[in-house]
Amino acid sequence: MIKTLFKNTFIYTIGDFLVVAISGILLLPYYTRVMTIDEYGIYGVVNSLIVLLTFVVQFGIVSTFARYYFLQDSDEKKKVYIGQLLLIQLSLTIIVVTALFLMKRFLLSKVLSSIDNESFFYCAIIISVFSFLNAMYSAYLRILERPKSFVSFQLSAVLLYVLFIFTFRFFGFSGLESVIYALLVSSFIMWCVSLYGLPYSFSLADIGKTTKATFVFASPVLLTYIMFFCLNKFNILLLQGSADKKQLAMFTFALQLSTIIAVIAGSAGKAIQPALYKLNEIDVFNVAKKLGWYYKLVLTAVLLVFILFSKPIILLFAPPTFLESENILRILLLSAFIYNIRSVEGSLFFYFHKPKWSLYITSLSALVVVGLSVLFVPKFGADASAYAILAGAIAAFVCNYFFYKKLIVRKI
Repeated sequence: MIKTLFKNTFIYTIGDFLVVAISGILLLPYYTRVMTIDEYGIYGVVNSLIVLLTFVVQFGIVSTFARYYFLQDSDEKKKVYIGQLLLIQLSLTIIVVTALFLMKRFLLSKVLSSIDNESFFYCAIIISVFSFLNAMYSAYLRILERPKSFVSFQLSAVLLYVLFIFTFRFFGFSGLESVIYALLVSSFIMWCVSLYGLPYSFSLADIGKTTKATFVFASPVLLTYIMFFCLNKFNILLLQGSADKKQLAMFTFALQLSTIIAVIAGSAGKAIQPALYKLNEIDVFNVAKKLGWYYKLVLTAVLLVFILFSKPIILLFAPPTFLESENILRILLLSAFIYNIRSVEGSLFFYFHKPKWSLYITSLSALVVVGLSVLFVPKFGADASAYAILAGAIAAFVCNYFFYKKLIVRKI
């Protein structure tokens, strides 16, 4: 069983890695050479906005879907369940989008002051809306253990994104415009594919019950994601008011490159959770321990490579100007490692219906990051942001260890 789980985990990790790594990491040499320093700083702000809105629009519903899909006792009920989740999310999207348009002037002048093109604001909203159905279909392929279809779907999204980047550049769009518009068009195409491939049936029967169960499970997940945003992307928004666009670009680059560890951790986590959900309580701890060992080994190897060879790696991804980000990069790599090293143990919190524990961990970490950032970033800039993130990661590690020990005492 462990060999099958490890094989599937590896395949799904690669699938998620293709989307996030290629668009966020492997295209860095293109981003940093086609965009000006100022444009790259703006890109960091727009990207942060997309991430935040995606968390809000998805509302943790995808995690709820992955957890409760198998509890539906027939194929028809599973279709109805998916349809009801789509209706719930549609209602939430209407509320969120309306609020964003009402607050547009305030957001663009106070929170997103670096964005000088209003169309980027609209693009970020639309991309985040498309993201929900794409994430649902991706989760659907994963939980039904269709690795080939899953990888094909993820790879198609990446190839379309890259294709449209060069298409927009060919027609004379700037480097920043081509990246954002390519993401918009590719997200829409994959949204159409997801709408066609996802089996759903609309019914209002017991939708109140579904809504209640969804909000109970998803609300802590949403808050966890928001707190996770505060762990790193928040600092990009905060730096707008205390650093020039060059320093903002250096921090954005270091943060984006350091996400290699978070990408591996997040992709593996998405694959591991559905695998663990199928196990009984007797087996789940042993399987999690074995998966965790492989996971920690890979994460440690990646960290050592990036720390020891940080300078040539930076030059591989960016012009020499970005060597100024080396110290920040090392701090952020270590932060990502410490924060994510116990992700497999954290997956057990969801297995045993303890999503609030993950919320507590992330919330404490986020409070540490936000608190230290607000105090020290205005005076010390990007370096203070990096050290604040490191402090938050250490806080998360300690809390995860405490709750895992508490879970073992209760269940064994």
